Amino acid sequence: MKSSRRTEIYINDVFQFRFIIVLFLIVLAEGPLMGYGIFAAFSALAKAQAGGENYYTFYKILLLTFVPITLFNLYMGAYFSHKIAGPLYQFDQKTRNLAKGDLTSMVYLRKGDTMVEYGETYNDMVDSLRKLVTTEKAEAQKIADELRKTGMELSGSPSPEQLKTIAGKLSALSERMHSINSAFKTDIVQKTISDTRG
Repeated sequence: MKSSRRTEIYINDVFQFRFIIVLFLIVLAEGPLMGYGIFAAFSALAKAQAGGENYYTFYKILLLTFVPITLFNLYMGAYFSHKIAGPLYQFDQKTRNLAKGDLTSMVYLRKGDTMVEYGETYNDMVDSLRKLVTTEKAEAQKIADELRKTGMELSGSPSPEQLKTIAGKLSALSERMHSINSAFKTDIVQKTISDTRG
């Protein structure tokens, strides 16, 4: 059986690279500020212990350094999680609709959202499914109409020659019925077996 463990670290190079660069720049910008804050705070603490200043300066420097950084990190966390969670929520809702048979359920993402290319791929998939289902529904309707006609032919007293013709028509209709879902892979057991071997 195939392992479900990931072997590739970079799945989507462009998306992951952008994300890593942004996080790196945030850390790079915060590093000197944090370093200065820690240095200034402990310098104030050393002076306070030596009797030159009071402990208030130590706490003030800590607050002035770490509170803005913490607030900034909370804001950036909310911003980035929204850029990821928003599209994921859309995909979740739209795939649930698709599972219920709604072939009009398209994903619409904003320009700055992550995963825009996945939204386009999803929409292409839904469009292809809609076209396949429409084509196959039309073919099924044609077969149903032909079956009705054939049924009417049987309603009288057909001759042996007519029965032979009707049997040929039914055989041809049966073949067409089997080909209707040929565009869909529906045998999950066979697909699972081939996936584990591949």
